[in-house]
Amino acid sequence: MANDRQLKANRANSAKSTGPRSTGGKKRAGKNAYRHGLSLSIDVTANAKEVNNLARKIAGGSGSKIVWEHAGNAARAQLDLDRVQRAKIALIERVLTRGRVDVPDTLLSASKLVQRAKRILAGSEVRHG
Repeated sequence: MANDRQLKANRANSAKSTGPRSTGGKKRAGKNAYRHGLSLSIDVTANAKEVNNLARKIAGGSGSKIVWEHAGNAARAQLDLDRVQRAKIALIERVLTRGRVDVPDTLLSASKLVQRAKRILAGSEVRHG
């Protein structure tokens, strides 16, 4: 059981770590799932055969519609978790390889792209890729 001092410290820490507060920060954070390909539902990204095979293993030969429905939900959730794990591993590998994570140009605003192009043309920024 936490004492009053610990509860007060927990509340103070919680208030500091509530995510982005500015409009720009919220926009950037909102694009994370898109950038890593996680904004699509599992039904769009997974092969129906893959979902059915996993659901069959989970259902274990049951003929119950309810069991099959839950098995299908569990299969989609598992495949979604697998996709998140693959994205996380790819991100870590990119950081280890490059030492940083580059934001794809497609996520930059048009004005920032123009500013960046001007810097590249002026020779004050090196173009990567």
